[in-house]
Amino acid sequence: MYQDYIGLISGVVMLIGTFGRVALLHASMMIAASTVPAVAAPFAYVTNSSDANVSVIDTATNAVILPNIGVGSYPYFVAVTPDGKRAYVSNSAAGNVSAIDTTTKAITATIFVGTTPFGVAVRPGGRYVYVANNADDTVSVIDTTTNAVAPPITVGDAPYFIAFAPSGSTAYVTNSSDNTVSILDATTGAVGDTVTVGATPHGAAVTPDGSFLYVANYGDGTVTVVNTSNGSTSSIPVGVNPESVAISPDGKTIYVSNAHDNTVKVINAATNLVTDTIPVGSYPRGVAFTPDGTRVYVANQTSGNVSVIDTVTKTVISTVGVGTDPYSVGLQPAPLVFQVFEPTLGFNKITNLYKLAATFTLGATSEGIYPLTEPVTLIVGPSASPSRITIPPRSFKTNNLTGTLDFTGFIGGASVTASFKPSATPLVDGHPTQWSFTATVTRVSVRNFTSPVPVTLIVGNDYGSKAAPAP
Repeated sequence: MYQDYIGLISGVVMLIGTFGRVALLHASMMIAASTVPAVAAPFAYVTNSSDANVSVIDTATNAVILPNIGVGSYPYFVAVTPDGKRAYVSNSAAGNVSAIDTTTKAITATIFVGTTPFGVAVRPGGRYVYVANNADDTVSVIDTTTNAVAPPITVGDAPYFIAFAPSGSTAYVTNSSDNTVSILDATTGAVGDTVTVGATPHGAAVTPDGSFLYVANYGDGTVTVVNTSNGSTSSIPVGVNPESVAISPDGKTIYVSNAHDNTVKVINAATNLVTDTIPVGSYPRGVAFTPDGTRVYVANQTSGNVSVIDTVTKTVISTVGVGTDPYSVGLQPAPLVFQVFEPTLGFNKITNLYKLAATFTLGATSEGIYPLTEPVTLIVGPSASPSRITIPPRSFKTNNLTGTLDFTGFIGGASVTASFKPSATPLVDGHPTQWSFTATVTRVSVRNFTSPVPVTLIVGNDYGSKAAPAP
């Protein structure tokens, strides 16, 4: 068992490809619960379309935080940024989007887009917000750093909802009047293929690994499953007027609200069969998972409340009264997990010190990593007594000569040197998605070393871990 560490911790991290959320972590990684970045119980944001406001539910207590937040006329959809700091609300009758500071619950900007904005989605990375303008047949793109709106992108007839691939490179836009999904290249703004789905497609969601798109077809009672690699489709009967789709953070289950039979259907993603039917309130619309996947929040439009579903028991455990005609629910996305390959550890004794060398490779999350603004933590050893070094946000400095982000200093009495180097890969919202990482940590002690040894890297809320054999 580890007590403390003395020595050198040297890690190399290559972020490659796109992988899914927390439960996609391979069983062999053996990550200890205490190494997972803590995420406070998030707030659920509920648009009350006839009240022109947003209710905020504290998901830890399911209490509504009053007063409600006034927004524009007939707010329909809401999306929360990956860091949970902002929520964006489409005001369908006002032709604009309200930006909410989730700390102060204040409106920080009102951004005019197209006519009758419906679906709103934050591109992975958090910089850009995409809005489906239902009456214009366009998509508006907001740069959240300036609130500037790019020229609109023409899509299909009556765009309703937008869902992003985990990589952030592709947006899927449901077109409710021509029964199609437009596939939008989010890096160029070009519309590529168009996929035919069921009648009157409304909500949609992409699996955490990006392999499948699930589309709720309001007009024919089905969900279309689109294979994103080849565009092939299949259909799942679900209920009357399916409205919204939410996929669990582990990618194993899909929840679909059926507006006219007051139920939520649960689909097993492995078989694409309906496994459960959960009665909820009247005319269920929006559906959203909590980041840990243990709860689902369902906005019931005509009953003026939100059903809270326990995803283990598949039962409603709470009903929360909100405003008039609640339409959608927005929650902070789950932390993303790196996929880790072949970590190795090595020790070399120097006088009375030990040096620990670790090399491991991780798959990129869809959010990328932002070392300049996020805390970086390296953990080696079991959860009972690990060596844990956390470099605070904004500690890394840009080295213009090498192109690296560097840190040198003392953390908790340990001498730490760390460096990130971006690879020449496509960017997500202006940030590299592949990095190499090295760190050296000295002046901590190592005792009673045993195998296997968990090695974990955390950047912001994203993390990866795997047990490495002891040398």
